[in-house]
Amino acid sequence: MPIPFGVIAVYGALVVWTGLLLAGLKRGAFGAFLVFGIALLVVLNARYAIERAPDSIAFFIGIYDVPDNFGASDPSSAAALATCPNNQCTVWGDLYQYHPSWGVAFYERFLHGSGLRTNLLYGHIFFNSLAFVLMMVQLFRPGNGGHPQQHRVLGYVSLVSLTIGVGCACLLAAEHGSVVDYGGYLSVFGFWFMSACVYACAIMGIVSIRRRDFDSHRKWMFRYAGSMWGAFWLFRVMLFVIALSPIRDTLIEGFSHFVTSMTAPIASGWSGCRMGLAPTGKRRLLRGAHPKQSFACVQSSESRGSSVGAEQVSLLAGLVRFTVISCRTNMSTITRLALNPNLATAWYHSGVARNWLGEPDSGIEHLGRAMRLSPLDPLIGWMQVATAHAHVFAGRYDVASSWAGMALRERPDHLNALRIAAASNALAGRLEQAQKALARLRQLDPARRVSNLRDTMGPYRRAEDVARYEEGLRRAGLPE
Repeated sequence: MPIPFGVIAVYGALVVWTGLLLAGLKRGAFGAFLVFGIALLVVLNARYAIERAPDSIAFFIGIYDVPDNFGASDPSSAAALATCPNNQCTVWGDLYQYHPSWGVAFYERFLHGSGLRTNLLYGHIFFNSLAFVLMMVQLFRPGNGGHPQQHRVLGYVSLVSLTIGVGCACLLAAEHGSVVDYGGYLSVFGFWFMSACVYACAIMGIVSIRRRDFDSHRKWMFRYAGSMWGAFWLFRVMLFVIALSPIRDTLIEGFSHFVTSMTAPIASGWSGCRMGLAPTGKRRLLRGAHPKQSFACVQSSESRGSSVGAEQVSLLAGLVRFTVISCRTNMSTITRLALNPNLATAWYHSGVARNWLGEPDSGIEHLGRAMRLSPLDPLIGWMQVATAHAHVFAGRYDVASSWAGMALRERPDHLNALRIAAASNALAGRLEQAQKALARLRQLDPARRVSNLRDTMGPYRRAEDVARYEEGLRRAGLPE
């Protein structure tokens, strides 16, 4: 029996990936998990460029042969399992004679199918993989960073790739109605629904940025990332779940693939589309323009008389990356933020959290320490913006406008810097500078109003801090 080292390597990679997920849950940082998942996706899809489609499909079936046959007392009686001529549809040789029925149909359709069908498969795999990788590059390097033109160009390249990839998938799925082992027309609906979830999120993101609605653009792009991750990985996870479940032995022919082709796409696409707006109380989980600045906060057990908590959550694409910060009203130490007292990012997050808790002077102290530890930090502009906010809340408007000006010199189109610059200058009586900052803000964010300002702000405990911010922008000329 030939040993399929490739399949064994995939199992090993899945074990490592699971370990990275558990480590990420423990540390609250999912970067390694996401990067490994992208690399694994690329490696699996690259096989189609190296081998013929039937050989790559046989490898894919071989991954599921083990769980499908695991614990099956009589595979021949399982309706969801089938055989293929000369057992060519697997890489396990003669070890497994029965395979998932959808897998056998998949193999035979491309073994004996037309060249057009095979080319559609290659187009779907290549262009969707390209769109997936570009999507993650876009999330790691957002448009409000130092390369807005590059972000824009990559965005359109990604959309073109996605359009071709999804188009190929829909054409392939249109043929599923006659394939009983795929689930027939229910399979057509399932794959089309999945494609619609993915593509609609991407289109809404493009429409939002064309309208210069940056907040909506970020939200739709995170939904797009969630639907892409769900469509690729949740779909395959559900294949494993069905393979290992007891109902495998009683599923009627075609129902196995009905579940994976319709239920999985619906679940993956729908849950992915909703991911960017998962609620945390009345606040949204997605905040900010960058994963490192995407904040949400929930109150802890204040009603029970215990400490007041604030959890700062960072959410990444087509994923999820969390950085949780627990805060106390008497935050005397930073040990909850990081084990390393010289970690500038931890001091930055602590300063922001203290601003939220109504302790601006303490926030200034921690933000200052972050900037001294890392004066060339990529987040230096955000540190300066947070410092400007703290001075506004402390009533030092002249100092606040100076810090806002420094942030704008780092990044002239920084939305948060423009907002606090307009507010601080207006509160300091410098209306000309305030109106100049507001004019640029309204060019970049035309939908912003005093009434929806709180949608862009953190969970501030003191109502007077929010009211002061609103009053500053109102004086600068921001419409209600």
